[in-house]
Amino acid sequence: MADRASSDTLMSGKRVLVALDVLAGATPTVLQRAVQTCSRADLTVVHVADEGYLHFPAEVAFRSVVDIRTEVVKTLRDRLETVCEEAGIERRMLLEGRAAAEIRRYAEQEDIDLIVMGAHGRHGWQELLLGSTASGVLHGTPCDVLCVHIPDTVRPYQQVVVAVDLTTDSRRVLGRAVDIAAISGARVSLVSAVSPLAYSYAGVEIAASYSVSITEEAEAQAEDHLRALADSFGIDGDVIVRRGHPATEIHFVTRELSADLVVTGTHGRHGLALVLGSTANGILHGARSDVLAVRVGEAP
Repeated sequence: MADRASSDTLMSGKRVLVALDVLAGATPTVLQRAVQTCSRADLTVVHVADEGYLHFPAEVAFRSVVDIRTEVVKTLRDRLETVCEEAGIERRMLLEGRAAAEIRRYAEQEDIDLIVMGAHGRHGWQELLLGSTASGVLHGTPCDVLCVHIPDTVRPYQQVVVAVDLTTDSRRVLGRAVDIAAISGARVSLVSAVSPLAYSYAGVEIAASYSVSITEEAEAQAEDHLRALADSFGIDGDVIVRRGHPATEIHFVTRELSADLVVTGTHGRHGLALVLGSTANGILHGARSDVLAVRVGEAP
């Protein structure tokens, strides 16, 4: 591939943090994906004992709260050691606190390059209960994040969809996708979505013909950009430009191509800057595939 030498690699010499919930049935799936994708990296596995589960109501008087807490922590530590030994991973750590905050803190403190974690990709109350940690890590983390969908079986990636825009960060995002696809020889396809002018200026009266003309021009530019990117990386997969909301259209394309990984960029910020990461967040929730959010917007 023409641009392979200049792209960053996800594996060799990289520090990878695998964030697990050792009480969940999906733990082996997340670990298997991490080992499969990052076998040449320095892997560390952590479980965060959420502080909400380490406090007990005053009515619990039949046993010492200290004893109960000690037993909970011991159970978590034992399970963490068991799953790591089964996967052949030596580095493991039990943290305490709020899961997303502790994962971000540890990643920054240890200069982690990639976080691998499970993501349920659900909506409504299920998303709030099960997907909030993945969302919290995605926004505010200092590195790339691979959110693993939980399929029945874990197989090497076969179809990777890369969601790109017209910024210079597209090359970094695509470089990550090419690296990870090379492990299993997966096919790489590029997709971009153009929001109609009416979406961006809702409530503003714009002549229909002018709006359509501007949107069509933007679509043509996006397709040219994607084809140039594909050529420079030696990619011969699909090049797709859709009209509509980015996250929604990317979900459609992912399902049409039966993709098992979506790669997208994210700024990983809080507050007002969160708007810049809304597409990555939208892709994460409702995704039926793994999602790799590549940190962009500043030097790696």
